[in-house]
Amino acid sequence: MRTAVISEQGRRSSMEDRHVLLTDFTGQNRIFGGVYDGHRGSFAAEYAASHLHQRFRDRLQEGQNPEQAFVAAYLAIASELKAEPSGTTAVTFFLGNQTVATANCGDCRAVIIKREKILQLSADHRLDNEEERKRIEEFGGMIAYPYVMSGIQGLMPTRALGDAGFDTAGIIAEPFVRTYSISDEDRFLLAGCDGLFDVLDNEQVGEFAYRADTPRDLVNRLKQEVLENRMGVDNLTIMACELQGA
Repeated sequence: MRTAVISEQGRRSSMEDRHVLLTDFTGQNRIFGGVYDGHRGSFAAEYAASHLHQRFRDRLQEGQNPEQAFVAAYLAIASELKAEPSGTTAVTFFLGNQTVATANCGDCRAVIIKREKILQLSADHRLDNEEERKRIEEFGGMIAYPYVMSGIQGLMPTRALGDAGFDTAGIIAEPFVRTYSISDEDRFLLAGCDGLFDVLDNEQVGEFAYRADTPRDLVNRLKQEVLENRMGVDNLTIMACELQGA
């Protein structure tokens, strides 16, 4: 199964994205991928990229299903980072045996690119998500749109790992999880940070994907469009997997 990933600093002064792509995860030709978009420093993203897949694998070995294992792994990493001032959003996937399990916390996104349409597997955890905004308001968190405030500091994602002190504003680490059965109409699984999806919406990503022949072709086309043609300023990490034969 062909895979590809690009991770570029873009026009930011520092690189806070991290990623992991393991193409023989658990020794069963399964694939684990993760995109971690750090903020207020890179430590939380680097820690999650180094450890979250290990926590996930441990839970699988204990007999949990992938969705349960993802929830447990995210919450374990959140506990380990509870005093860490930097934070990270995340999207992760576990691919193989004609299924993909995904989890996300924050505004990184995972999508399935079909032959003629695109399907989002993740949930965007921002204040423009009505359920998330309602959750923050009912918690009593302070909002200065588009930010959730903790004192004078603001955070755009409503779910994240790390970010010490923002738990009192309603920021949580519990991920959105989903399991999807792969069909013959599915061509690529794509995961990316908001550096991609703040510039291109799902349908625009799909337009580039429909013309791509391979995962490498796809991520390179998107990198060129975001960083060169549209002058994107954010860190950019994009990961793609071919689904036929998954």
